[in-house]
Amino acid sequence: MENRVPIYKRIISFIIDFAIVMLLASVILSILPKNSKYNEVIDRNKELQEMVIQKKIENKEFVKKSMELTYDSYKFGLLENGITIVLMISYFTCFIYFNHGKTPGKMICRYEVKDINGNNPSFLCSLVRTLLISRTFGDIISIILVCVMSQKTFVGMFNYVDMVITTLWLTCPFVAIFREDGRGLHDLIAKTIVVNKRKRTDEEVVEAQIEEKKVVEKKEKTEKTTKKANKKNNKNK
Repeated sequence: MENRVPIYKRIISFIIDFAIVMLLASVILSILPKNSKYNEVIDRNKELQEMVIQKKIENKEFVKKSMELTYDSYKFGLLENGITIVLMISYFTCFIYFNHGKTPGKMICRYEVKDINGNNPSFLCSLVRTLLISRTFGDIISIILVCVMSQKTFVGMFNYVDMVITTLWLTCPFVAIFREDGRGLHDLIAKTIVVNKRKRTDEEVVEAQIEEKKVVEKKEKTEKTTKKANKKNNKNK
């Protein structure tokens, strides 16, 4: 397909956008009061990683402790995780919807998201696409599970839940590799497609300028008509 966007460009643009969101989240979280319980979980996670590097823990015990830390990180870090999730969803959804299918990463890599008819995606399409490709749907599911389950129940089943979530998330770009139109699973579900941003020809630029001029003239004409009507009403009074 001539207008197909290479997968490497899509990966690069996602990394750029993801880095921007993480930077924004870090700035916001640095302003908020420190969460001692959440920071304690982070410290415990660092200690666990050091134990793995030094080979002081068996794999089975490592998996169990990792699940316990995952549970605690969601439980005690609801605000931190919530802010990151909201930022991630807002960033991708709003840029795609309000900026004609282009996030900063997509603008740098020169491609954009359209619906299957070639128009700008609707807000719902943008939201669905974001939930799938950014993996935020997985974080939302995890937070819900933490809120309704005990740590023991969560640890017992999270491996399977995470496996399903991760598989679905990885399938999104993987499908795009083998489709002629380059649509991933997230595109198929959200009814969108990504296309290279084509540079406009001189004729298209002139046409756009003429259309813009017509819009301005129409607006000025409407304003003049409104002013005349207001003056006439004032005289009649």
